Amino acid sequence: LEFRRVLFRSEDAPQMPEKVRAFLNRMTGTWNYDGELVGTFELNWDHGNSALIGIGNLIVKDLAMPIKVTDFWYWDGLSDNGVINTWSTSTSIGLANGMIRGTVLSETTMVGEKTANRIGKKVSANVRIEFVNSDRCTWKETNLIVAGIQEPDTTDVITRAKPTTREDFKEFCDLLKGRWVSEMT
Repeated sequence: LEFRRVLFRSEDAPQMPEKVRAFLNRMTGTWNYDGELVGTFELNWDHGNSALIGIGNLIVKDLAMPIKVTDFWYWDGLSDNGVINTWSTSTSIGLANGMIRGTVLSETTMVGEKTANRIGKKVSANVRIEFVNSDRCTWKETNLIVAGIQEPDTTDVITRAKPTTREDFKEFCDLLKGRWVSEMT
């Protein structure tokens, strides 16, 4: 028991480099995906502010297939600019999971290498995440290989979800005013 106390004392823990924290902090919030994937995704700091935990409800656009994603982003704990992303995805046809080992180049840019298992198929790609501004970023995957076959590069545009206001709710209510008639078949 004493060994565990010594091993996990917070004063002994290395601190996340500011460049990594600034990049991860930009990722927090609710995001709208529009690209190969469409839907929303939310990332928030854990209780100790040491990792981002995310959950998303997305659709693979070309397949009209809903997917549920859980995501974990954190500093690699060793370098001054390394980040790791691990995720798991459930779909109607199976599971996928993977990892990105990335390098934070600046507060707005990260590059990395993705390895994954997509429903029994080995996947690899180069990844680049770049923030255009605080409310918009692009996620590019190049050199995408799925089950040994080269696939086209992809670029997803991800925008911060606008929080709804009381005025938005009033506008929605105004749209519903009136008499409505429906016909069911």
